[in-house]
Amino acid sequence: MSKERTERPTGLPHRRCKGTNIKNMPAQARSNYETPILKILVGDEEAMFKINEGLLQGTSFFAEHGRRAPRPVRQAPTTPATPTTPPNRSGLFFDNVSEHTVESDDEAVTVDLTDSDADYELKGKFYYSRDAFNIFVRHLNEAPPVTPKDQEGCWSLFKAYALAQHYSVELLQNQVIDALQKFYVQNTIPITDVIYAVQHWGDNVDCFLVSYLIAQAGYEIALDWARYRGDNHELVALFQSGNKGIIEELFRAAMDHTKPNPSADPAKHKRNWRLQPSE
Repeated sequence: MSKERTERPTGLPHRRCKGTNIKNMPAQARSNYETPILKILVGDEEAMFKINEGLLQGTSFFAEHGRRAPRPVRQAPTTPATPTTPPNRSGLFFDNVSEHTVESDDEAVTVDLTDSDADYELKGKFYYSRDAFNIFVRHLNEAPPVTPKDQEGCWSLFKAYALAQHYSVELLQNQVIDALQKFYVQNTIPITDVIYAVQHWGDNVDCFLVSYLIAQAGYEIALDWARYRGDNHELVALFQSGNKGIIEELFRAAMDHTKPNPSADPAKHKRNWRLQPSE
């Protein structure tokens, strides 16, 4: 007899999130995957994510957006469509079609699950993007962020950091710093990364991400000012921006490395710029 398959939510829209073995989980963690599946529409890309409600319990998501109302249902036609996919344990089908059948003892009930029926729509903030929310959902599925390959990947991590701040997910904030350090230990941080952070966080150097990026850029400036200035013409725009707080912090960071050496590289300081988990 074939075993019944249970579909679970994914980090990538409509794709299985690898690396999460439900069978080996403690009972309490496993129960998160037995909660209702929510559909969340994210960003201008209108990327649709499916995620178990229980995975969001440890965040401030519901405090921010409230609880979803029960999904409306309607009676099925006289001759209900015969499902072609074996049902999972909840009796729902999640095969990305517009109508899904719920088996009951009485008669079949059909639930419309089109993209317009998302439980939540998250738009209007720079961090509500497909890539950032994918990182967020993968983290909830116990898959930490991977080391970015380029600047675009770094900026996706910046947005994921902001998303983690917004929903009070401290561990993800720390994991983003880890991933960025792995990138910057091999690549020189462009000043445009600092400018991007300033545009979205202002001169909030109390934000660990901002303070880390400033420290990393300050180290590169001290290491070879002429080369860094030549490679980063956007420095002029930063100086002309009038943001004295960031400029002062940048050069204070550079002065901390008047005799820079590889061991002073902020990308190698694993204990700095991390939040301590709340009690």
